[in-house]
Amino acid sequence: MPSDSPTVALIGATPAAELIASRALRDGLNVVIDDVSDVRLRAISVHLRDVVGAQHCCAPSPQDQSDSTQSGFSSSAESQIPNLSLTQSVESAIRAADFLIDTLPDDLEVKLELFTLFDKFAKPDAIFITTGSIPIDDLAEITFCPDR
Repeated sequence: MPSDSPTVALIGATPAAELIASRALRDGLNVVIDDVSDVRLRAISVHLRDVVGAQHCCAPSPQDQSDSTQSGFSSSAESQIPNLSLTQSVESAIRAADFLIDTLPDDLEVKLELFTLFDKFAKPDAIFITTGSIPIDDLAEITFCPDR
């Protein structure tokens, strides 16, 4: 991925993540999508290829390749788009991101765990975003950096 463009990490290969990713990719941003399901990751990569276009292909980054090998997930180069990485390692997605967007369904326990991971692995100037309906202030209270 080009290092001069901001990176958006989407946690959860959901329909909301697909919409955000397609816009970000068209605007030239780097996008990392994390999900525990290789089926959902494959599906979103195919949908994004159809929406954004498959003129350019790229291979997963070395970090994603090692994540893929460990998790069993592997994506074909045909389903890859420039500036897009798929991973099953939430930590690597968080570490790479300037903007961390949680697109998972509302579940307070999951959100609290996710925002705790954001706190632990995110860049110091990363911005946390959630698409859910749980008030961000409630989630911010459990982090070390509630202002983010």
